[in-house]
Amino acid sequence: MKLVFSILAGVVVLGGAALAQPPLEPSPADPATSLFTTRCAACHNDFVNNAPTLFTLQAYKPEVIVTALKTGKMARMAMGLSDEEIASIAKFITTKAGA
Repeated sequence: MKLVFSILAGVVVLGGAALAQPPLEPSPADPATSLFTTRCAACHNDFVNNAPTLFTLQAYKPEVIVTALKTGKMARMAMGLSDEEIASIAKFITTKAGA
C-alpha cells in the first residue's frame, strides 16, 4: 500500500512539474500581475515548501483565494494589501493566469 502512495505522490509531483507554466513577468499594464509576481510567485511558480503551483491554484474559486489572503495561511503575505488588491490577485490567479 505504501508503494502505491509513493508512486501516486511521484506522479502528482512530476505531473505538476510537467504542467508548470513559465514564470510570470511583472506587467505595468496589469497591476495584478505585478502583485502576484512580487507577493506570490516566489513560492507558487516554483513549488516551494509544498506550496500549490499557479496551475493548481487556477482550479480554486476566487473566494477561496481571497479568504486565504485575508484570514488564512497567506494572510501574512498579504499584509498591507487593500481589499481591491487582494481581489485582483484572486481574479488574476483564477482567470487571467490560465489564459
